[in-house]
Amino acid sequence: MTFQLFNSNPTILIKGYLQQEYESWGLRNITVDKGFCQKIFLICSDFSSCTQCDTTYKLYQNKCVQNCPIHSSNCIDYKEIIPSKGFYDLNMTLDEIQQFYDQTTDPSFSLSTKQKFSFFNNKIVLGGLLVWNDGSYIKTWIIQKPHYAATIYFNLTYGDTYTGSFYYKIGSTSSIGFQGPFNNPGGGLNLIGRTGLESIRFFNVSLTNFYTNNLYIEFKCDVSITNITKEFCAISEYFIVIHYCPPFCSSCTSLNTCSDVGYTGPNCGSNQYLDFDSSTENYSCKNCNQPGCNTCTSIEECTQCVNNQFILINGICLCNPLTFLQGNNCVQCNKCCENCYGDSQYNCLTCVKDHHREINVYVQLDIMMMEIIYHVFLFVEIKQQQVKKNVMMVILKMMMAVLIVKQNVKSNIHYVNKIFAKNVMLKIGNQVIKNAYQYAEINQSWVQRNVMMGT
Repeated sequence: MTFQLFNSNPTILIKGYLQQEYESWGLRNITVDKGFCQKIFLICSDFSSCTQCDTTYKLYQNKCVQNCPIHSSNCIDYKEIIPSKGFYDLNMTLDEIQQFYDQTTDPSFSLSTKQKFSFFNNKIVLGGLLVWNDGSYIKTWIIQKPHYAATIYFNLTYGDTYTGSFYYKIGSTSSIGFQGPFNNPGGGLNLIGRTGLESIRFFNVSLTNFYTNNLYIEFKCDVSITNITKEFCAISEYFIVIHYCPPFCSSCTSLNTCSDVGYTGPNCGSNQYLDFDSSTENYSCKNCNQPGCNTCTSIEECTQCVNNQFILINGICLCNPLTFLQGNNCVQCNKCCENCYGDSQYNCLTCVKDHHREINVYVQLDIMMMEIIYHVFLFVEIKQQQVKKNVMMVILKMMMAVLIVKQNVKSNIHYVNKIFAKNVMLKIGNQVIKNAYQYAEINQSWVQRNVMMGT
C-alpha cells in the first residue's frame, strides 16, 4: 500500500481496534521517502511533473516554461482538451492525417512525391519539404452538436526563405473570400532543407455567432516559381475549437445563454452526476452507483452517503466498524466475530472470547471447522490458556479427518441420520482433541515448531 502526500508537515496516525488484553497487531516494512521538486517547481507530483511553478515561470504540459508556445498565449494545453487537433507531435496515423483534408490542388511541380504530409522539427506537418509550396488543402468539417462559435489555431512555416504568399478561407461555405496575403515575416532559423531560413507565423481565427453545421477551411500557398525543391509551406499545431452550447441545450448564443424555452440548466437528479463522453462529445446524467453513495460528482467521487451506516472517506462510502457490506447495506458481523472485513460475515479479524474461538496468525480458520471444534471442546476440559492455544493449532492439522466424515455424511445415504452423523463427528473429533492434548502436554515446543513451520 502506497500513500503520496503533498503536505509539507504531514501527520501519520495509525490506529487499531483490540478487543482482548492478549491481542496485538503491528506493521512492518514501512518506508518513508521524501521526494524533492526541481528548483523552479513550487509543487510537483514527482521530480519532472510540476503542478505549480515559481512566479517567474508559467505552467505548460506539467513543465515550468519562461514563455508559452506560439499557439497558446495563455499556456492552455489545447492538445489535451480539443477533439479536432493534429500535427503537434509524431503520434498520428495515416487515417488521422487524412481526416484534415478532403481534397488538394496539385499544380505542376508541386506535391511531386504525391505525399500530403512530411516530418519537420520532431512532428508531422501538413505539407512541408518536397510536398507543398503551391496549391491548396481543402476540408469541410461537419458539426452536429449545438454551438455558437468556432476558433481555429494553426502555425504556418515558411520554409527555405519562402518567397510566396499564404491565404486562407475559414467560414460556413467556400463562397467566402480569401484572407491574405500573409507574406514571410523573415528571420528564423535554418532547420531543414536548403540554406534558407524557416520562419513561423501563428494564426488565431475566431468565428463569433457561428451556428451553421458546416465549417469550410482552405489553406493556400501561392508562389510565382513552383519549384518544389526550392522552398515549401507547412501547417503545424492545428487545433479546431468548437464552442458548444450548455449541456442539454439545443440552441444558444453563449456558453451561459440558452435560447430554449424553459431551460433551467444542466441539472441531473439528486443521486446523479453530469458526465461528458469525449469520444461522442455528448453529455448525460449517470447514477451514483458506488455502494452506499447518495450524491456524487463523478463515478469515483462520492460526496454524501445514504445513511449513518456508512462513513465517507476519500470520496468512498465505507461501512462502519463491526459491520460489512451486503448489497447496499452494512450488516453486523457474524455472532462469533467482534470485528470482520471484506464482503462476508465470516471474515473475522477478532473473535468473541466466550465462544472459544481464536484467529490464528498462521492458519485461516474455516467457519465450518470452527463449528465442529466448538462442539468437540464441550467434552474436553482444558484450563490452561497457552495449552489450549497449542491444542487448537494441532487440531487444525488433524481436523481434516472430521471434515472428510462430514462430506461422507452429506453424500452417503447410510449416514442420513443426523444424530448418528453428529455422534460420529464428535467421537472422531474428541479423539483428535485428546491426542492433541497429549502432544501439547508432552512437548509444547514441538507443537509450536511444527505449526509455525507448516509441517
